[in-house]
Amino acid sequence: MKKILIGALVALFPALLTAQNVDVDLSIDKGPIKPLNGVNGGVQVIYAANTTGLIKNARIPYFRSHDVGDNTWHGAGHVVDISHVFPNFDADVNDPKSYDFYYTDIYVRDIINAGSQVYYRLGQTIEDPNNTYHVHPPKDFKKWAQICEHIIKHYNEGWADGFNYGIEYWQIWNEHDHTKPSCWTGTPEQFYDFYETVYKYLKKKFPHLQIGGPALLGNPSTGKAFIEAMAKRRVPLDFLSWHMYFHTVEAFKYNVNFFRKTLDENGYKDTPSFIDEWNIKPFDLSQTMYNAVLNAAVMCVGQYEPVDMMLYYDVLIASPHNNIFTLEATPKPAYWTFYSWGQMSALGTSVEVKSDLAEVQVAAATNADKTESGILITRLNIESGIPQLTDPNIRIPRTINPKMDVKVNIKGTKASNLRVYMVDGTYTYQPYPVEVEQTEEGCVVTISMARMSFAYIELK
Repeated sequence: MKKILIGALVALFPALLTAQNVDVDLSIDKGPIKPLNGVNGGVQVIYAANTTGLIKNARIPYFRSHDVGDNTWHGAGHVVDISHVFPNFDADVNDPKSYDFYYTDIYVRDIINAGSQVYYRLGQTIEDPNNTYHVHPPKDFKKWAQICEHIIKHYNEGWADGFNYGIEYWQIWNEHDHTKPSCWTGTPEQFYDFYETVYKYLKKKFPHLQIGGPALLGNPSTGKAFIEAMAKRRVPLDFLSWHMYFHTVEAFKYNVNFFRKTLDENGYKDTPSFIDEWNIKPFDLSQTMYNAVLNAAVMCVGQYEPVDMMLYYDVLIASPHNNIFTLEATPKPAYWTFYSWGQMSALGTSVEVKSDLAEVQVAAATNADKTESGILITRLNIESGIPQLTDPNIRIPRTINPKMDVKVNIKGTKASNLRVYMVDGTYTYQPYPVEVEQTEEGCVVTISMARMSFAYIELK
């Protein structure tokens, strides 16, 4: 057995905890890498900050067009929302002059130019529940659907000096089941009627597109009620979208399996399940290293759990939820999670993985001929359970951050072209020293990982 040191000497690290094992078998394919590094928001291209290059490098697959109509986006008040694009509901739905596509055209163009695609939310930005304007049930459900029809035709069929972008996913509304009437002031039954009307109208016009939603709040009871109502009405679900704000991998797993099980039990076994908003809660933890590592951990878990797409909320650089870009459009630590996932997406095929320890998550991918592979591995250990803002390990993880050796057993490769990139509060996606032992089946990579850290192993 031959040992190789990649990078600096491992002996430079402080005392380590007991080693834990992770197994990766590049010979066992587990299906395509899922689009789990999608996002909400838009590409920043104005003033001195431009995120286009970083978006391209991370291979972000989709941008969901939600909450871009407030004051965090250039053209606020005139972009995406139905009330912005079609400002006079009494106007002629067939007249191009009734529509204001100007800023939405720019918004969509910038996403396309960054190499991504739009996951288009048909509806409204969230409002203050004490003073709502546009989140009431439309006074004419069919006309609302006809407005959406013309928006789709503008971006996919060139209508009204439009485009042929081929946008596939069109989501109806957002969070009708919000605990406060900030997204829908009507009743659940009114929403079911609305959704059914809009879905059937649009699906008849565009049978080749994916028309779905409804961007559920993520509450199991209201989510189940919607699914059961659609099943009772025999309304197909091209996809079910729902939201989740959480702080543990276990909570993520529970909701993913709950919605999959509920869909299956109601006859929707072939309906994809999309998390089209997700982030940490409490929100005060959004800018922490804990959240950056949690992002990586749930992507790893999501690859092997029954969820089909994930869209992080969000990447507008002025948003308090943005843990990806600085105001100067430079990467925050969490960006490298999305970047790493983009590397694996380019490889294409996920492979079998196994971890001995709950705090260590892993996902891996390889290309068709097994000549290139990538492994994303995370360690997330908070002994006190729910992370607290007063815990110095949250804000400055390197101050109280004992390391643990993680042994990654890789079958089907050699270590001659191996590089590891670490993110842990000290390293920010920089080459990281590891020990590699070559074996008859491949190699064993020993990585010293802090309590809150993730690493990407590149094999070429």
